[in-house]
Amino acid sequence: MTDKRWNVVIDISEHGDDTHARAALAVADGVSVSGAGHARRSPDDRLVPEIGDELAVARALARLSHCLYQAALKEMVSRGMAIEEMSGLEQR
Repeated sequence: MTDKRWNVVIDISEHGDDTHARAALAVADGVSVSGAGHARRSPDDRLVPEIGDELAVARALARLSHCLYQAALKEMVSRGMAIEEMSGLEQR
């Protein structure tokens, strides 16, 4: 069995009530995917920057996940592999 470790780099920037996040993954086989997320604090909400960070990062990771899934499907198709059963992600 071979163990692998993939690291996701997450950058967060805040500008006023807006928080932007970018999650990026690059692995040894040349696959590189990223996702972006955004959160905006409502003027009626208390100032809790961590909540904006969490929402923006969660959205960025969800988009990264979807992009990685799509990259895997493209690789399978390019290799002539059958895609018979899907589970969850393709339903987005």
